[in-house]
Amino acid sequence: MDETKISFLNLKLIAPERHFSIVISSKGRAKREWGQESLMEKLGFFSRSFPPEPPTSLHPRSRRQFKAWWTKLLQGKSAISDFCYLEAKNKKIWIRAFGHPQFNKKGKRITRITGFLQNVTQEKNLELLFKERETYYRRIINEAVEGFFQSTPDGRFLKANQAMARILGYQSPLDLIKAPQPLAKISYVDPEKREEYTKLMKETGQVKGFVFQVRRPDGQTTWLLENARAVRDKNGNILYFEGHVQDITQLKETERALMESQARLESLIDAAPDLIYFKDNERKYLIINRAFEQTLGIKKSEILGHRDEEVLPADLAAQCSQSDEEILANRKIIIREEIWQSGKKKIIFETIKSPVLAADGSITGLVGISRDITERKKVEVELRSLLEEKEVLLREIHHRVKNNMQVISSLLSLQAQKLDDSMAREAFKECQERIRSMSLIHDQFYQQEDLSQIEFSSYLRSLAAHLFRAYQVDAHMIKIRVEAEKTFLNLNTAIPCGLMVNELITNALKHAFPPNEKGEIIVSLNQKENGEYLLRVKDNGRGLPPNINLKEPATLGLEIVTILVNQIGGQLEVKVNGGTEFQISFKEQSFSKE
Repeated sequence: MDETKISFLNLKLIAPERHFSIVISSKGRAKREWGQESLMEKLGFFSRSFPPEPPTSLHPRSRRQFKAWWTKLLQGKSAISDFCYLEAKNKKIWIRAFGHPQFNKKGKRITRITGFLQNVTQEKNLELLFKERETYYRRIINEAVEGFFQSTPDGRFLKANQAMARILGYQSPLDLIKAPQPLAKISYVDPEKREEYTKLMKETGQVKGFVFQVRRPDGQTTWLLENARAVRDKNGNILYFEGHVQDITQLKETERALMESQARLESLIDAAPDLIYFKDNERKYLIINRAFEQTLGIKKSEILGHRDEEVLPADLAAQCSQSDEEILANRKIIIREEIWQSGKKKIIFETIKSPVLAADGSITGLVGISRDITERKKVEVELRSLLEEKEVLLREIHHRVKNNMQVISSLLSLQAQKLDDSMAREAFKECQERIRSMSLIHDQFYQQEDLSQIEFSSYLRSLAAHLFRAYQVDAHMIKIRVEAEKTFLNLNTAIPCGLMVNELITNALKHAFPPNEKGEIIVSLNQKENGEYLLRVKDNGRGLPPNINLKEPATLGLEIVTILVNQIGGQLEVKVNGGTEFQISFKEQSFSKE
């Protein structure tokens, strides 16, 4: 089984699958066939090019792997890689992406890419923890090699095996026995340890786990662990000592390294401002840092070896115990908010806890990090209050703009009533309707919760109904149909589009249909695959005059439409076939801060 298949099988054991499928056309364009849109964003699928550029949320260190992953797929090879993404507040998440290309029947062109994404953040976060704890749990013993010996009470070797000779730095047991005697005595680095050894043998007749240091002929020192007994004659006199020794020099070095490593670890966690702690399976504290002591006012000697309920305030202990039990039961990382209150002092902690696993997968305890987020919570409340105030203010602005436009419209109406010229009155009426089309947008913004964009299909229906009432259209003769899918547009796009629809419907109502003839106006809006919008206003009336020039229109209404199309960077196309159809293609305008 190749490495990719093995990785694929292992991935299924780590996290639930999130599948996707991307179809690639013969022109090299990609389209999501199925799969969550949030997964597509992780793949950069919604960028403007294909293969896609790395998404903005991708960590800079993962960009090269991201491009290599896509390159391998487009070369027709399966690909698997881990990418790091930055979420809100620079929180890192890790995604493992597996992709597989599929070819057409001829096997020459890639037609589809399928695969799945997995969240492996927990796995990545635990890797560092495993490395830090690895030295603590690991015992490296390649082979238990013991030296057997017999020696006189004064330290002269009588017998020894090859291992004993090697441990003490000699080529053979014979060399060891022929060495200057009493070697067992004079090789001790600390003579007092030899005296202690001899005393134990005389008084108890044995030594168990006796640790001492010897100096070898080459000058090196070696740590030994000895288990031995005194062999006596029938009168109780000691004849010789016999036993076995182990070279524990490596173990001593490991102990020293562990002590140094633990000292470095303690220094590191003591320097951290967050509360850091380790607990065993019984939820007893093994390690806490200085910030833990200082924040909670509890000394390390008072808390190590105890549970939360034994040393912490009852309310905080209950919160901690509950999350500990959840960790030990579910074997998953959890994030919780915990509150500690003592009198008037209140601290809010954001706590992350993770199980600590042994090599066989069993849980040996847990590690926790608690951060004081009290000030951050205060700032969040203040920001939320400011945001609500700004939303109220913005909604009030839309309301006042709408009211002011209604006042202007009413003034134009009053002024028009004073005019004798019918053309002038008609011009005033058209101005009123243009103002009304903009007023409707502000009115809709005022009434909805989202102040950044407007649901434009409902606006089109409201505008069409208003124009029919304003021009007193007989609904039995002229019908209007709005075919628009639910679409959201921002203010910079909605107002020009509303004015254009106002002008085109007004133009159709005034000029498209002869008196006493039935007709229909269709207004539609939909989004194309390339992201552009297509706005259409169509009637089945008499059509435009053959000599009309849209580049230099004779009427103000068409001139306004032309100007607004250019303003939003759109394209205008007019079709005259059994009526008139205006087609306007455009993209949503970016929000302007001016």
